[in-house]
Amino acid sequence: MSSYRLSWPICLLAVFLMVSSAEAKIELIGKEGKLIKANGLDWRVDIDGSAKFSYNQLGRVVTLDSGDSHDFQNYMGYIYKTGLGVKYGDDYEGYIQFRSLGASNYNGILISDGKVGTAFGTVGSNVGMQLLPALREWWVTAPVPNPFSYPVRVKGGLFKYSVGNELALCGDYEEYGCKFYHEGDYVDWNFIFSVPDLENRLRVGPRRREDQKAGFKYNSEAYFWAGDTTVKLKPFSFQPYLGFLLDMTKSDRRRNVFITPVDRDLLGTFGGDINLDLGDLNLGFEAAFNFGEAKSKDSTLPDIEHKGFFIYADGAYNFKNFITPRGRVVYMPGERYTGEDVINGQIDRSSSHDFSVFSPTNGNLTDSHYPLSFGPRLFCGQCDALNYGVLHPNTFDDPYLLNNMIMPNVGVDVQLTKKILFSMDYWYMRSDKHAIGTRWNDGEQNFIPFALPTDLGHELDWEGEYEVNDNITLGVCAAYFMPGYYFRQIRDDGDPLGVNAAPRYDGDADNAWQIEMTFEYRF
Repeated sequence: MSSYRLSWPICLLAVFLMVSSAEAKIELIGKEGKLIKANGLDWRVDIDGSAKFSYNQLGRVVTLDSGDSHDFQNYMGYIYKTGLGVKYGDDYEGYIQFRSLGASNYNGILISDGKVGTAFGTVGSNVGMQLLPALREWWVTAPVPNPFSYPVRVKGGLFKYSVGNELALCGDYEEYGCKFYHEGDYVDWNFIFSVPDLENRLRVGPRRREDQKAGFKYNSEAYFWAGDTTVKLKPFSFQPYLGFLLDMTKSDRRRNVFITPVDRDLLGTFGGDINLDLGDLNLGFEAAFNFGEAKSKDSTLPDIEHKGFFIYADGAYNFKNFITPRGRVVYMPGERYTGEDVINGQIDRSSSHDFSVFSPTNGNLTDSHYPLSFGPRLFCGQCDALNYGVLHPNTFDDPYLLNNMIMPNVGVDVQLTKKILFSMDYWYMRSDKHAIGTRWNDGEQNFIPFALPTDLGHELDWEGEYEVNDNITLGVCAAYFMPGYYFRQIRDDGDPLGVNAAPRYDGDADNAWQIEMTFEYRF
């Protein structure tokens, strides 16, 4: 029998949340409870939160090898959070939230039969102080006085910022910053300045051992500022945006894909998102491109110019609030690598064609300045279960990112009853540029490079959700990945560049699958 490890404090906390928070919302309203101040302003306090528990099974996700008995993950996970919101009158508002989760924002391990394997190593259960939640969000907002009576507000603290479909600029992590914004009937706009990686250095709460073992460095010196405007002219809306990430991190503190040593990198992003809402029919289109350059410290090596871009489109049609077919596609070109790059084991470029929200010259920002992407649950790790995705060609060596990818998707949502929703998705994944592998030549005693297929495979995803009541939701989701020709090539290189990765290089690749069953309690 397997010996399971149980994080008992988490279970006790879960029981406490479920028992004690059945009515956690506080409204102080007049004679019915409102706290009336002398100046006529009133306070409102809201408490919110959730506890989500899941049973997870993942098979062959790490190795794509049915013969590897260790590549079967079986564990129970958790995520819990609680927040406190305070509002004073109609103008002043604040919020603070604590969250406890696992490595890289996936769910934490509650019960397991050992460490859980991933594409980047094993992850163990949270123990001791790691069971406590960390401060992950807080902010205050207030009006900005001005002589024109134009409604402008300011927001400061630790919070998220996103634009469009959250593929550009950032969106996945909260950052310390300050935002000025306006919300109107026809025009909204935002201007933000933030400091990526500062939250990691000022973390209030526990830090996971696995993050430290994985080599995350929290010493980047980067600054981000951006602006966007949303024009709302029904049925159209249009949001142009512009942002800059100035990275002044010293070259010896970077994880740099290129051999060019860099101390200063300015990555700019310009794009726009347009949407058409005709009620039952919704269409969307977004495009963005990078500009700017990384300055070389070495006069013998060139500066690196940023030239990446992406194109995204989606559409959906709602038939009588019962069935909604939908589809989307993303095209995000990547860098073209050569056999010489692989043989030499280094990348020397004067330009980067990889679209990104952080530069390929500093991978240490992946844990602070990161897009909130989308994609197949298993292949790209788009799930709560501890699965980073399947290794595939990617300059950032990160399956979650849609770098070097052409990916169409079709799906359907079916609202079976008011409380039951079922969804199904089909995904096809293909590299934009050929990855390069090598085979050993016994005759000449050297490696011979060759172009690898661009076919990465197919995936089917299913999801069902049952809303028991306003507080409890039950869910189940599953994914089945069928590897493409890229994973069926015999190679001898083992990906020395770190940009043409695969789970195995022997020419065999088995199908992979995962199942998640969830219980979520909200208050």
